[in-house]
Amino acid sequence: MNDNEIEFVYSKGKRKSEIQKLYDELKKNALKLWEYAIHLDTLGERETAVLKQIMM
Repeated sequence: MNDNEIEFVYSKGKRKSEIQKLYDELKKNALKLWEYAIHLDTLGERETAVLKQIMM
C-alpha cells in the first residue's frame, strides 16, 4: 500500500502485518460475496423460468 508505506509480504518465513491480514481476509470475503451474488442471480433466473412455465 503506497499511501502508508506498508509493504505486503507473500513468501514463506515472512510475517504479515495486521493490516495485511485484515486486507487478505476482506479480499477473501469480497470474492465469496461476489460468488454468492452470481449464484443467487442464476437461481432467480431459474425460478422465473419455472414460474412462467407453471403460469402457462
